[in-house]
Amino acid sequence: MEKTIPTVESAARAFLKNIAATKLPHTARSYRSDLLGESGFLRSLPQHIKLDMPVANLREEMAAQYFQDLVLAGLAPKTFKRRLAAVRRFFRYLSALKQASVSADRLTELISAGALSPRPGEPQRFDELEPLILRVFEHAVELRPQGELTDRLIQDRNRAFIITLSDTGMRVHEACKLKRSDINWQTGRAIVIGKGSKAGVILFSKRALEAIKRYLALRSQMDGATGVPLGSLPLFARHDPGAGKKVLAISTQTGESIVHEMGRQALGADYDERLTCHKFRHYFVTRILRETGNLKIAQEMARHANIGTTQGYAHIVDAEIDRVHKEIFK
Repeated sequence: MEKTIPTVESAARAFLKNIAATKLPHTARSYRSDLLGESGFLRSLPQHIKLDMPVANLREEMAAQYFQDLVLAGLAPKTFKRRLAAVRRFFRYLSALKQASVSADRLTELISAGALSPRPGEPQRFDELEPLILRVFEHAVELRPQGELTDRLIQDRNRAFIITLSDTGMRVHEACKLKRSDINWQTGRAIVIGKGSKAGVILFSKRALEAIKRYLALRSQMDGATGVPLGSLPLFARHDPGAGKKVLAISTQTGESIVHEMGRQALGADYDERLTCHKFRHYFVTRILRETGNLKIAQEMARHANIGTTQGYAHIVDAEIDRVHKEIFK
């Protein structure tokens, strides 16, 4: 009998079943959320991790990248530690069953050493991506959808999604959950529920509102056929065959796929897999700091709970100041 190769999802569910049998219910729920939840480890890097891929393909570097993104997103230390404990325990489980060659200790070493984290004075990782993000954004602004209605809907949606991420600094799950009624079209604002279930005000640029309106106008017949109040429909909808005639919200995975698809279109051979929705948030905060030099304003617009998180972006601007000073005062 041929041996079944465990996938990432099957291995995770077997692990969670074991946790549920040995831990308190609230602990089991936390582990499930930290691994398979919307922002869990196994769903947060769709360019590297697929739920149906062999679990043996998992690597410590993938988890280190995940935790780097959490740090940049300003995740609370307590939550960070809890998620790290869940991933470490999952890695030990996989190693014990010889399902994957991953080490919980090596993961901790990577994080402690800052092997994948930006360090003060070494902003090259984002500096390399920033011009690429700008090119993707410019491609989105200039995009003129063509083809059949479904093709145009997808192109207009993707265009509006990229411009929205760039000009609002929204987190991907916030953008994906937006409903039509969430936007006040007169004020160009929306109230979203962000991290920690905290309400925050989002400011939309004129070009973002125009892109969204153009997309919704193309969607008008489809939305009207649902027979439900338009305001209850998602702002960014699915247009794949699986959605049928229903108007369903896109998932965070679809949001990431939009960034990668637009990246490939705009960059061609220069495409970089490190481009993610969250990198557009970095771009948003960095632009504010460059224009204002005001950490407090950047903190408020990024909706960071701790100004220390915003300070983490300042090293990029500081590096530019150092470079200019050296060029002038040689």
